[in-house]
Amino acid sequence: MANACLANLVLILAALSAISLSSAEDEQDTRARRPYIIHIVKSAKPSHFTSHQHWYASMLDQLSQSDPNGRELLYTYNTVLHGFAAMLSSAEVEAMESMDGCLAVIPSSVHQLDTTHSPEFLGLSGPSGVWSNFSTYGQDIIVGVIDTGIWPESKSFSDAGLGPVPSRWNGSCQVGQNDFNTTINPTSEYASPRDSNTHGTHVASILAGAEVNVSSSYANGTASGMAPQARLAIYKVCWAKGCSTTDIAAAMDEAVADGVDIISISIGSSDVPFYQSSRAIATFGVIEKGFPVFASMGNREPNSSSLSNPIPWVTTVGFIGINRGRSSQCYVIRMDNVINDNVDNFSTMW
Repeated sequence: MANACLANLVLILAALSAISLSSAEDEQDTRARRPYIIHIVKSAKPSHFTSHQHWYASMLDQLSQSDPNGRELLYTYNTVLHGFAAMLSSAEVEAMESMDGCLAVIPSSVHQLDTTHSPEFLGLSGPSGVWSNFSTYGQDIIVGVIDTGIWPESKSFSDAGLGPVPSRWNGSCQVGQNDFNTTINPTSEYASPRDSNTHGTHVASILAGAEVNVSSSYANGTASGMAPQARLAIYKVCWAKGCSTTDIAAAMDEAVADGVDIISISIGSSDVPFYQSSRAIATFGVIEKGFPVFASMGNREPNSSSLSNPIPWVTTVGFIGINRGRSSQCYVIRMDNVINDNVDNFSTMW
């Protein structure tokens, strides 16, 4: 329990380093097919289908046969939400919405990354720091990082001194480039979990990077993540063109099934109502399973209403200012106790 409490504190503080760049809707020709997430009532599956995936494939087959190419299942969601992702035209969306068991058909959005800064500024390290009485920062906690992937050769990700992987872990390691699923064309990037952007590597090292002695023309000292004893489970969903909602939802779905304890996501959100956001729905499913989700706040201020990821059941954190001078202030916005008609309706619907 102590480790779990510490891990929550660590991840809250780690996410204080988020700075929002922007978020954008996926711009595609509305006459062509684009990715959608089809939310389904799980219990509505007819008994003659052998599995939900079988049922979902049948629903796609019922659409117009004029152009069946490109209408295969992109993802099947089974854990934090129920349904599937597919490429659909506007006419096919209307047909899908009329089918029995369909809750909603929500277009996938493209989000942009958030990023950066420092444990010393937060007063965590040193003899009088918050961590001075702890020596196992995040031990045996598995953090699911949803981002651009990772550069595994970095010294920050050495597993020297760590014990065996917790037995509850059910995930697998994908190292090749074949069958790496995404709705965004990765162009010349690595079609694998390897990080060509460096953002995911940076975020992962902030969260749980091992202690590394640094000596260079820029700085000397010891670099360390917030919880160097924690485990990292990396889910690549972001590319140069952005991060697709279909991929983000699939990563959350898989992360919970794999056995992570915490999910961290430093990616901006879309400005849409919760009930129209597949990302909000997926995080609701994660929380419902009993796992915390930490998201970046963003820094589009001084514009009003500029908070990114204002989802009530997600712990959204960030800071204003930088670690220079005394004006910087930290904020942790816990909105999971915010209950209003909108949230009540959302909970009933989903």
